[in-house]
Amino acid sequence: MGTRRRPPPGGWPSGIETVPLRDHAEEAPELARRGVAIVRPPEGIPVRAWITQRQSGEARVDGEAVAWAGRQVHIRYISREGREGWAWLWADAVERR
Repeated sequence: MGTRRRPPPGGWPSGIETVPLRDHAEEAPELARRGVAIVRPPEGIPVRAWITQRQSGEARVDGEAVAWAGRQVHIRYISREGREGWAWLWADAVERR
């Protein structure tokens, strides 16, 4: 199955409301990162990324890279509405801030 997890009741420990499932960002395919080592830095790296949300459409968001594997980056981002989201994106859609 996918890597997406449901938030615990009340949201993630950050205290920020999470992006509703109906508007999550589209992710890069999981199959493309299978068998590839996942690197997790000790701290998130500030990034700016392009995402496509299911209902809201395309957006440029600020966030932090929390892992990468091959040509994909896992980011934690803040949506235009101020909600927290997580997504695996193609590295070309992500740049350091």
